[in-house]
Amino acid sequence: MLSSIPNGGLSNFSSILLTTFGYSSRQALILSAPSGAIGAICVLGVGYCSDKWRDRSSVMLICILPTILGAGLMIGLDPNGVPKNKAGLLAASFLTGTFGAAFMLLLAWNASNIAGHTKKVTINALTLVSFAVGNILGTQTFQAKQAPGYISGKISIIATLGILCFAILVLRWYNDMLNKKNRKALEGMSEEERAELREKMAFADQTDRRNVFFVYTH
Repeated sequence: MLSSIPNGGLSNFSSILLTTFGYSSRQALILSAPSGAIGAICVLGVGYCSDKWRDRSSVMLICILPTILGAGLMIGLDPNGVPKNKAGLLAASFLTGTFGAAFMLLLAWNASNIAGHTKKVTINALTLVSFAVGNILGTQTFQAKQAPGYISGKISIIATLGILCFAILVLRWYNDMLNKKNRKALEGMSEEERAELREKMAFADQTDRRNVFFVYTH
């Protein structure tokens, strides 16, 4: 949900924001295209990098930080709906196209860190519901009464993505703790016990928390 709230706002108001920066409606439509291209390139790039580095959480942070910077620049260069630097604001708008790839990695992170059919289905359903709800909430952060500055919408982008970064770091730390716990449990078993338990767990469809052989990824 934290990643979809900014998505709901930016996907619906990006063209409107460009008009507040001093561009015409036609120019705003044309200038929205590069943000989409940046988003597509980021999706392909983060997929490659996360597999090469075997680290999804760090790549997610790399995707999110430019969008936080972009929202900050929008506030700094257009504090009250009076643009101070059109080129700078346009660049800031392009930066906000990077965070969408983080949601794609989140889906992959869920898939690799959750075991058990029922748990997987439930988590995936909750993720998609949260995505939909977040997009709805995101549209409400840009209030017409605050036009043309839309300060609350820009602040919400920084706030939600900042919290998301913190949540990613906490989950990374928690996954490391669970891996250490599983390794410690395995160290206390003999080779015969590990082999017997591995054979038992192979087709048991247990959740990740009940499988000491499960390894959580970053």
